[in-house]
Parts: sequence; C-alpha cells; structure tokens
Amino acid sequence: MLDVLHSVRYSETSLSFYFGDDVDDVVVIEIARFADFVREHVRGCIEVVACGMSMFIEFHVLLTDVEQVEDDVGSLLVKFSKSFVRDCFEVKQIELPVYYGEEIAPDIRMLATARGLSVGEVTRLHSEVVYKVVSLGFAPGFAYLSGLDERLMMPRMSTPKMVAKGSVGIADGQTAVYPKASPGGWVVIGNCPTKLFDVSADNVDEISPFQVGDEVRFTPVGRKEFLRLGGDI
Repeated sequence: MLDVLHSVRYSETSLSFYFGDDVDDVVVIEIARFADFVREHVRGCIEVVACGMSMFIEFHVLLTDVEQVEDDVGSLLVKFSKSFVRDCFEVKQIELPVYYGEEIAPDIRMLATARGLSVGEVTRLHSEVVYKVVSLGFAPGFAYLSGLDERLMMPRMSTPKMVAKGSVGIADGQTAVYPKASPGGWVVIGNCPTKLFDVSADNVDEISPFQVGDEVRFTPVGRKEFLRLGGDI
C-alpha cells in the first residue's frame, strides 16, 4: 500500500508528495498509476507528474488550494490502494539498438579505466540488463532507467558539455538516452539511432515510446548497422 512520507509546498499553486527515500521499482510504478488516478479525480489540477518516488501537482488557485489538494490526495490514496492490482496494467518491453564505438562514445574508455574494466566489459555489462523506466524528464522523451550494474556506476561530470542526440549516458545508478542534442553531465558510453521523441506522430501515444514501468533492453550493434538504422557519426 502506498503511504505518503511527507509533502513539500513550493507555492500557492504547487506541491509534491514523497512516498519514500529509496527507489523501489514496484512502488515507482504504483506512484505513476496513482498520478493518473489523481489527474482524473482532483478538481483544479493543471499538471500531475510522477517523478520516481514522488508526485508533483500544480493546480488552479481559483478552483482549489493546497490544503484541499492534500486532503483530496489523502482520501484518494485510500481508495486507490483498495482497488489497485499490481499486475493489472501492461508493461511494454522496449529494445533499443546501441553502438558503443569510441568514435561516438567519448567517455566509455574513461569509465572503463575508472572502474577497472575493458571497453568490451562495459558494453557487455550495460547491455545484458533489463532496465525499468522509473521517471520521465528532464526533456521530452528522456526516460530515467534504473537497474544499472553497480560496476558501471559513475557520478555526473563536474562540468556539463554538449551531448549529441541519441547519446546513451550513465549517472550514478541510472542510465538514459538523450532524445535530442542538449547540454548534459552524464557519462556518455554509446549512441542509440532510434527516434525517441516525435511531435509529428499521428497518435499521442507514439510521440515517445516510454511510460513509467516499461522495461528497456539495449542491444549492441556495429558501426554499419548503426548507420543503416539512421545513426550519425
């Protein structure tokens, strides 16, 4: 059963609810489903976003207030916990090709050296895990993935740099793919040629493949296949 650890008020129109300190993949999925439930039932909501072990709510101040939102969330949590069945929703399995070549993986050798591994071992360790989508952001189509092998864990770079579209990065205990070129501080170990954000898609569900709870696996590909799939070097 979900239980709110504490809430933080950011302004007269926004607050976050925290459900725990340590990331739990099962609870993360439950929070995402609860966010959908809140979005449908709390009057005045402008935005409800599940963020790992927390949930952010922005609301219209003329329709409700912080105290009312806190009361509504508390009441809905009881109803949700009684009706929620953990296996009742679909979890997609997403497979993404990745080229781990050093020409587009500027940090892979640095990571390998720092962790006492070969570049080949970094590739193997990163691609043999099934990851879980635990949160979405900081850019459209960007999915935070948990499940990284501890032997690959690296802190963010102290100085952000420009990161190419499709870059596969590592930061602390998570990995992710940059859907577009942007400044970033993640350790880049490869590149994925798959388009992960498409505003021109006919169906809103096709704009990005990710939802919280989905499973992701990376499949190593060679340079030739990477280019055939639309990758850019």
